[in-house]
Amino acid sequence: MDIKSVSAAYGAMVYDSTAKSGKKAETAKPVVGSSAVVAISDESLNLKKVKDAVYSAPDIRLPIVEKIRERIANDSYPVDLKAQSALDEMLKLKIL
Repeated sequence: MDIKSVSAAYGAMVYDSTAKSGKKAETAKPVVGSSAVVAISDESLNLKKVKDAVYSAPDIRLPIVEKIRERIANDSYPVDLKAQSALDEMLKLKIL
């Protein structure tokens, strides 16, 4: 792959690490009449579909939250005794 032709296609400046003057390098001349073909694997396409599905899903699943809220209100949701004792201890120590 010729980096100079890629940078020329985007009008990028070519960086010359040997230049000592501190001046910017000249813009590379565009390559006329050339084309590039990019092949994307099936695995990459599938990963994109999964990523799109994850990002389109809601952050909070409201039906599940509502069911848990109802169970808490009806005292049918199990409360961890260790969590309660930890909260009690934090209140006693005035952490919360």
